Amino acid sequence: MLRRHLLAAAAAPLWPQVGTEPARGRATQYPAQWPPGPPPSSVPAWARPGRIRFARWDGGRIETAKAFLSGWPGFNPPNPDYVHSMSTWYELGTIRLLREAAINTIWVTFSNGFSNETERAQQEELRVYIAECRRQGIHVFAYESLTNLFWEDMFARVPESRQWLATRDGKPVPYGSGDYTKMGRVTRYLADLRNPGWRAYLRKRIDLAIEAGADGIAYDNNFGDGLFDAYRELYEHASRRKPDFLLMGNFHSDTYVLNKLLNSITTEDGLEPGIYPEAHLNTARLKRERPNLQQVGDGFLVNNINLLRLHQELSEGWKPVMIEYGGRETGERFNTPISGPRHQLALAEAMMFSVAMEVFVEGAFAHGLMTRDPKAMEIWRAIGQYNRFFAANEQYYIGARPLAAGVSVEAPPGVLYNTTSQPGRTLVHLLNYTLKPAGALKVTARDGARSARLISPDGPAELVRRSGAEFEIPRMHIYALLILEGGKQ
Repeated sequence: MLRRHLLAAAAAPLWPQVGTEPARGRATQYPAQWPPGPPPSSVPAWARPGRIRFARWDGGRIETAKAFLSGWPGFNPPNPDYVHSMSTWYELGTIRLLREAAINTIWVTFSNGFSNETERAQQEELRVYIAECRRQGIHVFAYESLTNLFWEDMFARVPESRQWLATRDGKPVPYGSGDYTKMGRVTRYLADLRNPGWRAYLRKRIDLAIEAGADGIAYDNNFGDGLFDAYRELYEHASRRKPDFLLMGNFHSDTYVLNKLLNSITTEDGLEPGIYPEAHLNTARLKRERPNLQQVGDGFLVNNINLLRLHQELSEGWKPVMIEYGGRETGERFNTPISGPRHQLALAEAMMFSVAMEVFVEGAFAHGLMTRDPKAMEIWRAIGQYNRFFAANEQYYIGARPLAAGVSVEAPPGVLYNTTSQPGRTLVHLLNYTLKPAGALKVTARDGARSARLISPDGPAELVRRSGAEFEIPRMHIYALLILEGGKQ
């Protein structure tokens, strides 16, 4: 029965984008013949799937300016606390927060649509910040916008950029999610990726990121025509400069296939997982998926299984995958951080597919962390608890491959599982979306096991062996991992 629940949950169409990005219009055209793409050797050992524990580490003066010019909540009109925390985010003291939460990979705001001249001061600050992160064992992506221009700055400092804009019916195309009513004018336009001048500017930004010490680039705002040719050119340029440089794009359902051209994967299409009351299934996406959602008590199970499985396949077993859970059950992400237990659920849901969940740290949450607010620090400790567990048990997530058969589980509604395998080992990941203690789980390993043990970040986990192939778990909280050694593979 549980397997049916899992498959039904996975079948729910999780393709539509979430968050605040604009629709992309007509579909991107792809060629009949694709180039070979990056080799597995382009991914350094530290970035192998299962090793990354990630946070979005957006901040600095250009991020603050971006937030104000985009009309983001808390920044226009400005909340002084949010503005201060974001503007000073790259003071070296914030690296301590990363260590506290056992985060080993971040991205930093390196280039988000202003001119290279305007962004230079922040990039010089980041050069020092990145060096200190690397010294403390933290790897860093440079966040860059692929198509966004803050046109007033760009036109003034790079006059030729007037020729780089994407147009529709002869007019510049605005970036679609800015609240321009707060500014009284459009502040962000999209660039045309087919324009050679703009592509040359993007190549220069790759050079700047490499020179600043970044391990890779995370591209956002992937809109318009020319994505295929642009990414092929940008990856070739980056790999010539630094063969193990990682490149990833924030793709959505109509562009996921472009991951073939890159050696790292990200998307913001995830949802805060959990049991939602029907009143909270109020987004267009969840209303569309409502017939496929499993009812658990008075609520409905919302998960990211399908999305995670898809990106696990796109990774080909060697590309690192990082997914942002951008959708919230209620509220919006700048003012509504995910709770501690829900963060733990999300982290475990992703990691059972060897995927890193991108912890979102901006707005209210960032200010709470910087000021050591008790509520924010409680969430941060919850994140650290699970990340330390994943770090201590990394060997069970690296090189794990999907296992479609051989294990069955009986469990209460709202408890799902995923099975993976490694040489000589079967791994059963158990995940409780209700966030309430669940009991009487039964696991049957049809191929047997020489030995078995149960581990959990939630504390000591009891496992009872009923026979050579049957096990009982009397009680679990959020996440537990059953390790079966020596069965048939």
